[in-house]
Amino acid sequence: MVVQFCISQDKEKISATWLDSKTLEVTHDKDIVFSKQDDRAYFCGDDIKIIYKPQ
Repeated sequence: MVVQFCISQDKEKISATWLDSKTLEVTHDKDIVFSKQDDRAYFCGDDIKIIYKPQ
């Protein structure tokens, strides 16, 4: 499953891909700085790992 977001102001891109049922990889332009980067999320009892990859 791939979810894509586009910030049209600067045409920067962020995309998220499920690597498996419990791992989400977030790929983003190097220029984007997240104010908070959680490496884990919890939803309905599931523990999800989040990986950030600047490109």
